[in-house]
Amino acid sequence: MVAAGSMQTAPAGGAPHNWKPGLILLGSLAATTVIVILTMSYLAHNGAARVRSEAIPVPTDAMPPITQPSALSSSQWSYSAVKIAGGQTERVGCIRSQGEVFLEEPYDDAPASLCFTANGAAFLKLDGDGRILSGQGYAAKVEIGNGQTKSFALQLPENESLQTAYLSPASPLLAAARAGTRMTVTAEFGLDVEQTLTFAPEHPLNLTN
Repeated sequence: MVAAGSMQTAPAGGAPHNWKPGLILLGSLAATTVIVILTMSYLAHNGAARVRSEAIPVPTDAMPPITQPSALSSSQWSYSAVKIAGGQTERVGCIRSQGEVFLEEPYDDAPASLCFTANGAAFLKLDGDGRILSGQGYAAKVEIGNGQTKSFALQLPENESLQTAYLSPASPLLAAARAGTRMTVTAEFGLDVEQTLTFAPEHPLNLTN
């Protein structure tokens, strides 16, 4: 005898079905799968972003000195003769920076040169495309040796070359170059942020030979 109210309806030829535990298990497995997929996607995206951020330097409002050596950097003066008014020539001495300037695409990063002419002028030259920000409102900060950092006006040359800027006053810089003194120059190179380059000659500048 079976008590009234305790009877279960079973399908023909089998035990009664209990669907609830199976549905809960399937739901749990589906949720776990979704969480694993989302986690792996996040880690892959985050890892790629980190690689990109490490490969491409992001300039800041106060970019630290650039210490990565350039293949084109030099501790030696290079000399050349350039034509000036009246068909005469003038001796120019330049030294390349120990680091490179970070430039925006499509320009490649490039070193800069600090140059002096026999008539007492000093100018900064970007050895590549891009530009040096110069003219009204722009200046370079220069530390001579381990001394005090001073400000020098950056003036656009007469030919309006965006890769060249004259420093004024030039006399303190020329004196340092003739003494073979290390100079650190901070200026803006087309990114509206300051970048710092070091010029460290092994020998004094000689514009008389």
